[in-house]
This record gives sequence, C-alpha cells and structure tokens, in this order.
Amino acid sequence: MSNANYYDVTMWPVGDATEDVGEVINSILADIKERQVGSQKNQGGKPGAVIYLPPGDY
Repeated sequence: MSNANYYDVTMWPVGDATEDVGEVINSILADIKERQVGSQKNQGGKPGAVIYLPPGDY
C-alpha cells in the first residue's frame, strides 16, 4: 500500500482475497474506521479511502 488511503485487496496483510474477499474487505473497513476517529483535517471532514479490487476470481 503506497498511500494511506489506498487499499489493494491482493496486498492487504489480513486474510486471503482469493479465499475470502469478504474477510479482507471487512478488515480494510475496520482500518479505515479506526483511522477516521476524531480526524478532521483543516475542518474539511474525515479522509476517504479507495478499496481496489483488481480483475480476478474472488
């Protein structure tokens, strides 16, 4: 993961996207929510994120 707001399901350390992509996505969502708690940069709201699912069988 090169950017803190970009998540690639094939590179995420929790779970295996080819076996259970739901576990991977749930783990990513938990990480996003944890990082958003109380974070408001320049009163502009909480940062968003991108979850990338490259072409493949999941």
